[in-house]
Amino acid sequence: MRAYILRAIIKRDLKETFRNPQTLIIVGITVGINIFMSFAISRPLWVMTFSMSLVMIGFTLTSFIVTEEKDKRTLEALLVSPASYNEILFGKLFLTFSLTILISLALIFSLHFSEVSIIHTLLSVPIGALIICLFGMVVGLICPSVAALSGIGTILMLTLFLPEILASTNDYVGYIARALPTHHVIQISSLGKDGFSSTVLMHYAVLILSLIVTIFWVRSFIKTSSKQESRSWKFDWSNKIHTLLLLFVLFLSSFLFLPYRSEVIMENGISKYFNAKYQISMPINEKEFDIREFSFQNKFVAMFKMRSSLDDHIFLTIKKRNKDQQEQDGVKQLLDDLTKENVLNPKVERINTSNGLVASKITYESKSGNVLYYLFNSDKLSYQLGVKTSENSSNHKYLSDLLNGYFNAIQLH
Repeated sequence: MRAYILRAIIKRDLKETFRNPQTLIIVGITVGINIFMSFAISRPLWVMTFSMSLVMIGFTLTSFIVTEEKDKRTLEALLVSPASYNEILFGKLFLTFSLTILISLALIFSLHFSEVSIIHTLLSVPIGALIICLFGMVVGLICPSVAALSGIGTILMLTLFLPEILASTNDYVGYIARALPTHHVIQISSLGKDGFSSTVLMHYAVLILSLIVTIFWVRSFIKTSSKQESRSWKFDWSNKIHTLLLLFVLFLSSFLFLPYRSEVIMENGISKYFNAKYQISMPINEKEFDIREFSFQNKFVAMFKMRSSLDDHIFLTIKKRNKDQQEQDGVKQLLDDLTKENVLNPKVERINTSNGLVASKITYESKSGNVLYYLFNSDKLSYQLGVKTSENSSNHKYLSDLLNGYFNAIQLH
């Protein structure tokens, strides 16, 4: 690639982009929402910070810049210039790619420094940002005008942004979330705190494969763009083949990382919830409870919802324990969080069970109802087992008594 051509493309983009108020609006919304959330709820969800910064800046800004050039007819001149397809590709991506990395890393490290791996975040965010920017370039090439982009781009932006946040609500949304590059960036940054595990390496492999396929996909669209005779995009065979290949890779990645599912087993005539991955088992009546499991951020969550009242449930939350973390530290952090939420009558009680577990029993009243749960640890994991009921529910005492019995029968394997 010729450096003087790249410099010319980048220099022109710098002038045009920073003169455009749309750039400041997109950046301002992304940064503003995260800052507002940090004041409103102490700390925004880091899944939201990752997804929003990558998609809002990388996808939205790139697609807007490319579509605006089509509106001004300057993109056509660039496509018929002596610049090669690779020079156009990297020249047009340089600005938005750089902005995406800078803003994403600034937000992630300022708001979630303790929750992510520094090294893996620095490695994975640029790869994910480049893929998202490439997605934005294709959408910008396809959309006939900025007005059309406002509708199509918004739908696609939400498709890239929301599934990772809503993955726990529906299995089908989870399939979409795991197919997106943002999912792999988030998983690498979180799981990477434990080093280069096989799972982290698999996420890297999928992310890099997605990047390679996406680059060829975008090149096919740039090549086709130079031959378009009207604003309405006409897909050629190369576009279709590369699109199918990209979709195959994305959805293959979704099936490679299917979420773990526990099982209900019978032991000595007693029905038990058995989770081999997280080394815990406890009694549960499968006929009385509907079991739902999902992973959210760095936690595994199992919800045992009463079939007669789905708003009332027993929940089990599991996450990896920091090496230096003591149970008292978790209780103190929890009490601090409860104080900020203005809950009523928070109580902490130390419990020693007949099965050898030592736990902290926490009870309080919230606007949504009464809450009871236990905090306890194994060598590597932290567990939270509790009850949550709706405000006017009559099931709280029943579930609390049931949970107290279940807790005494819990086994850590």
